[in-house]
Order: sequence, then structure tokens, then C-alpha cells
Amino acid sequence: MAETSPIRYSFGGDEHLFAEVSESMSLEAFFKGMAVTRAVERLALEGVLDVCLANASFQIRFDPDRIAPHVLLDAVQTAEAQAVAERTLHTRIIEIPVLYNDPWTHETLMRFRDRHQDPSGTDLEYAARINGLANVDAF
Repeated sequence: MAETSPIRYSFGGDEHLFAEVSESMSLEAFFKGMAVTRAVERLALEGVLDVCLANASFQIRFDPDRIAPHVLLDAVQTAEAQAVAERTLHTRIIEIPVLYNDPWTHETLMRFRDRHQDPSGTDLEYAARINGLANVDAF
């Protein structure tokens, strides 16, 4: 994954640490935030009450009587460095069979034609026509 800008941390009141992973939402920012929040959760820090991930940020609610804010920040930044360095995305391919122009799909789509952009034709006929093709076979 591409390198992103450093996370910007700020404290919200006495018991929240807010982390802005990115100014805009992206998959990179989301996965970076996820890696860091999972690493923080694995630390099981005394005094951390909640870890809440969002698209381009995360927030940690903590008890300042059980963990000092600067101690929490140091631990989170250390977790960030390790999580970002170790980050990999494990994926797999799942094949989902999709049928087009078969009798079962045709029967189902014809039940709802009255609410369609072109009630006189099928989805495939409509797609072929708006793409300038002669018929479904050309599509």
C-alpha cells in the first residue's frame, strides 16, 4: 500500500484521544486506521475504555485517572509505527455465479417491469440500446 501522511493526534476534553488518519476518506486511510486500532486493542492498555474506528479517523476514550494522556499517546504512536510497518491485507477470490438472460432471471425481472425506466423491454435490451448496440447479442 502507498505511504500516507502521518496521523494527526489531538485530545478532546479530558478523556478522548482523536486521531485524524487523513483529511479525506480513502481505502488507504481506512486500512491504516484499522491496523492502528487493532494494534491498540491488542495492547489492552489499562484505562482505555473504547476504541472507535471511522473512515479516515479513530477515537479512543480513556480514563485519565488510570492512564495519563501522554502515556496513552506514546503507546498509540508506537502501535502506529509497528502496525503500519507490519500491515498486509489478506484477501481471497470468491466466485459468485451470475445468470443473465436465463428463464428464472427473466421471470423475476418481468414481475417488476411497471416500475422500470423502460417497461417494454428487459434490462439487457435497455443496456444494449443506451450503449448504441443493435441487440442483446451485440451487448
